[in-house]
Amino acid sequence: MTGDYVSSAASEGLNEGLDELRREEPELYAILQDACRYLESRTNEVQEIQFAVDSGALYLVEISEARLTSKAALRSTVDLVDEGIITKEDAILRIQPWHVTEMLKTSSTLLPELQLLLEWADEMKALTILSNVDHPKDAMKARALGAEGIGLCRTEQLLLSASRFPFVQKMILADSEAERKRGLERLLPMQQADFEQLFEAMDGYPVTIRLLDPPLHELLPDIERLNEQRERLALSELEENNTEVQELDRVIRRVLELHEQYPLLGQQDCRLGTVFPEIYDMQLEAIFRAAVKGIRQGLWVRPEIMIPLVGHANELQDMRELVDHVADQVLGEEKRHCLYRVGARIEVPRAALTAAHIARHADFFSFGTDDLTQMTFGYSRHNTEKSFLHFAEHQRSLTSNPFQVLDIDGVGQLVEMALVQGRIRKPHLKAGICGENAADPASIAFCHRIGLDYVSCLPEQVPLARIAAAQAALLAAKQDHNENRQGLSLLRYFFFHGLSGIGFVTDALGALTVVCILDLIVPKGWKRAVYGGFNVLFSLVLFAATLYNVHFSSVPTYTALSEIGQVAQVRGSIGPLVRPEHFLFFVDIVLAVPVWFILRSRRTSGRNSSYRDSGLHFGRSRRRYWGKLGVALTAAFCITLSGSFIVKGETIDNELVRAENLGFLNYQVSSAIMTSKENEAIANGNINETIDKINQLVSKYSYQEKSSQGTEIKAKYFGQAKGSNLIVLQLESFQNFPINASLDGQVLTPVLNDLAKESYYFSHFFQQIGQGNTSDAEFMSNTSIYPTGVVPMSAGYSDRDLPSLPKLLGKEGYESETFHVNDVTFWNRNKMYPALGFNRYFDKPSFENDKFNDFGPSDEELYRVGMEKMTAHQAANQPFYAQFITASSHSPFTVPADRARITIPATITNTLLHDYLQAINYTDYAVGQLINELKANGLWDNTTLVIYGDHFGLPANDEITQQIQTNLGVPYDGKVSRFNIPLLIHTPKQAKGQVIEQPGGQLDIMPTVLNLMGVSLKEEKFTAFGHDLLNMDHNAFGIRYYLPTGSFVNNDIMFIPGAGFDDGTAYSLKTYEPVTDLEPYRSDYEHVLSLMKLSDEYVKLLPKRAP
Repeated sequence: MTGDYVSSAASEGLNEGLDELRREEPELYAILQDACRYLESRTNEVQEIQFAVDSGALYLVEISEARLTSKAALRSTVDLVDEGIITKEDAILRIQPWHVTEMLKTSSTLLPELQLLLEWADEMKALTILSNVDHPKDAMKARALGAEGIGLCRTEQLLLSASRFPFVQKMILADSEAERKRGLERLLPMQQADFEQLFEAMDGYPVTIRLLDPPLHELLPDIERLNEQRERLALSELEENNTEVQELDRVIRRVLELHEQYPLLGQQDCRLGTVFPEIYDMQLEAIFRAAVKGIRQGLWVRPEIMIPLVGHANELQDMRELVDHVADQVLGEEKRHCLYRVGARIEVPRAALTAAHIARHADFFSFGTDDLTQMTFGYSRHNTEKSFLHFAEHQRSLTSNPFQVLDIDGVGQLVEMALVQGRIRKPHLKAGICGENAADPASIAFCHRIGLDYVSCLPEQVPLARIAAAQAALLAAKQDHNENRQGLSLLRYFFFHGLSGIGFVTDALGALTVVCILDLIVPKGWKRAVYGGFNVLFSLVLFAATLYNVHFSSVPTYTALSEIGQVAQVRGSIGPLVRPEHFLFFVDIVLAVPVWFILRSRRTSGRNSSYRDSGLHFGRSRRRYWGKLGVALTAAFCITLSGSFIVKGETIDNELVRAENLGFLNYQVSSAIMTSKENEAIANGNINETIDKINQLVSKYSYQEKSSQGTEIKAKYFGQAKGSNLIVLQLESFQNFPINASLDGQVLTPVLNDLAKESYYFSHFFQQIGQGNTSDAEFMSNTSIYPTGVVPMSAGYSDRDLPSLPKLLGKEGYESETFHVNDVTFWNRNKMYPALGFNRYFDKPSFENDKFNDFGPSDEELYRVGMEKMTAHQAANQPFYAQFITASSHSPFTVPADRARITIPATITNTLLHDYLQAINYTDYAVGQLINELKANGLWDNTTLVIYGDHFGLPANDEITQQIQTNLGVPYDGKVSRFNIPLLIHTPKQAKGQVIEQPGGQLDIMPTVLNLMGVSLKEEKFTAFGHDLLNMDHNAFGIRYYLPTGSFVNNDIMFIPGAGFDDGTAYSLKTYEPVTDLEPYRSDYEHVLSLMKLSDEYVKLLPKRAP
């Protein structure tokens, strides 16, 4: 604890430090010290505290996070680890890039704090950090800063120094190969000395040497200067100048012969070595002679020879043969053995596209991101950085300089493609990048994600790269832990993508318990049949559970069996989920058949034998007794141990984590126990007390800012649509990203785009559905109650007297009707609609089947029937609420060829995205037809139209994300974007739209709509768990089922818990990047969990309705 303290007794302005306080007021000093420790432990940050001492009391005036210099920030981070407040991993994650760069600017050596942090980083990172060097002294600097080898030695920088360049130029301008070789003999010892120093500096570490690389024009003298020099000599009449003139003429002639119109696309890199192989001969001889010398000196030498700018597999094959020839020659002559590698520098798109062929001849790939960026974008770095890039960044045509930050969407895809192809050919192919962006944290994170082995950067950037590599590894591990938790069985592998020791134990306990119980209760003669039947049944359950998990990203409980009857209706959606490996659940059954026949034949053979063992039955009953006792004890042990796991698991809200920790069977038991406890509590509950708890909890959260007087602000837009009809369109599987997006110049949602311009368009709106999917979306939009996530709300709570939107509007004289082309019994809607207060429903028999998809009628047919009913209400002067549940964009997104309205580019033809966009485009078209009919029939100007998506349509995977980003050019990340659905509300005669960026969810639809319709939920004493999005400043709402319980969205982030809050993961809603500082959001997490539990309690306490 350090700081300033000015005693009132001291001379004015005299600062005697905190020691003075310790001497004057030791008790207050101890209190201040305790306060500092408490704040530091709670915030995990060093705090800056302003305090005052008055009349023997200590007052904390202001507390804020300390503003620290880079050196102080790193030192405080180390101190927090030493004090046990944060972990080493936390320490690494909180380091900012500028901390490291600022430290290195002020000191050429690594300060102790930074050195310690770098040592921790090295323990955590997966990427090897190499360095680019141009000189032996750079190699020593790189090693001092922690480089683990040389990733790129640019030999042209060694040869093009002032003292050597004349020899290089003379060699290039030679008229004959013999003359060129004589020039190279002068350069050989110089190059050998360079490599000897590099091997010495990197003893024990790899040294990657790129053979001569520059364009030919850089090695040639300037033609204009040569001509000027010749003119001066020609004007002189001295005879000795004639010789110089002749030599100049020869040089000029040679330069003109070697001149290229486009030198950067001409004779350079490996092409230079093809035309002048003697140059590469010299360099290779220097490398291997230096290697031999180093080996004789006891050094560990492992040269890695990089062939630059490979564009064709044959080029690398030729160059490799050259390397092997020179190596055999030198090593044979020196009678020494040296291991070496030959690799390709991937710098042109063709090399990336044909990487599988190039990998046949390569031991490693080095991606030269500078040249690969130039070739991909089609511009020169040296020119565009001065004239174009800064302008492009300002205009946002580029988000960053692609030479500094790897262009992941373009260049990055080429790198990843080449890596995948190369490793298909050679699984252990070493690969990495060399370039300026090899020190950029975002680029390093990408390299880690795709599985590169190394990055190579400038020596002074090595510490930054070490930290960034560790951060990338930690963030990836955290994401894997939360999203791909690894847990004995094939089911665990499919659910959690791996196996673990504790997982083996919990799964084994559950399975062994069941087997023991069966053994104890099943009669001997029935055991074989029961075991066989149980095995078949259990395999089917596990198979179904796996498909359920693939679709819902959740672990099914026994309650999901109640919805088995829905499978036939969604068979088209289930089929694509099945993968060949899922049938491994039935392998044992298939193998059991031939095994049974073999054993049966052996038993038959045994019965035909004359051998009998008269002692076989001796003591059989005793053995059976002890056997039964052993099985019973085993069962008791398993149940006891399983019980301990189950009790421990009750504290975990995240269903995925709880299922992983308990195992599948124990998780079912745990779910049943928790449901029983909840039901017991509900039986003794009181709904009015629950409502009071809800109101108290909601009042403590600042959904809306207060006025300057501390009073509630009057609601805006109240009654704007009072008296109007209400039409709600719930669009199937409709995500937000297609709105305002185009595909090859074709607008995907022209109708909704235009409607958004004259509506309230909520761009950060999210799904909140539970197990009931589409029916849960209907339930929420009409009740503003959370789905429990345990059962579909239509199945679990349709027997309740549900407070709802139709009932509130019924008080205002409205008739409420709902339309859906499917059978009304699907998802128990025949029970849910009456419970919600709809006067009538129209289902499958009400529509003509135009055979659009598996559900039958199209959206156009849905709206045709709806228009008939709505125009009838209009004619009777009857205000109405009409709800339409669309199905034309239901998975598997099949659109008849004659209804397809857009042309899909070849890049995504016959993909899931292809089908999805066709379906979404048709859905949009059908909405347009409805709007036209509303206008034509005079309904439009007296209608409030609400449109929202029910849930996501596309899974979260990298392929879908990449396809959307590439083909639509919109920001998209499956972890967050797939839950983002649209909400549009158009009120009568509304001409000007408004984009509302306030995040919200499906619970908020009803409160928002009723505010516009002039119905006050407060006056109605209606308990809603959502809020009016038009009168809100802050929001926090939960998402369950497709995400684990405890997941929530607020104004800034989407949060997904681990076992609890502290090991959770958060993503920014703006950038989709991980957010590491979670502490500011802890209160939102606790609030949402409490609110969802009260919602569950509330809906279970609702009285049952009369039959």
